[in-house]
Amino acid sequence: MDEPIDVSWENARGERWDWIGVYKRGRDPRTAYYLLWTYTGSTVAGSTLIDESVRGPWPLDAGKYSVYLLRDDGYRKEAGADFTISG
Repeated sequence: MDEPIDVSWENARGERWDWIGVYKRGRDPRTAYYLLWTYTGSTVAGSTLIDESVRGPWPLDAGKYSVYLLRDDGYRKEAGADFTISG
C-alpha cells in the first residue's frame, strides 16, 4: 500500500526530539528495530503523514503494524495504536 498513513497525537510532552516510530505489530521499541520514523516537531498535539517523506523503506508491505509516540530521541513509549495493511 502506498497511501499515506495519517497519525495524530494529543497531550505529548512536546520535547525537542519526540518522535513517531512504526514497528511490526506489538514489538517493544526498546528491543525491536523501527521500520519508519519521523520527529513530531516538539508539538504537544499534532499530526503527520507516514509516507515516502519519512525515514525508512516505503511503502510498507501488507501486514500488521504498530505506531508509537516515543519520547525525546529515546525508546520510551508514550502512546501507540495498531493498524493493518491489506495485501
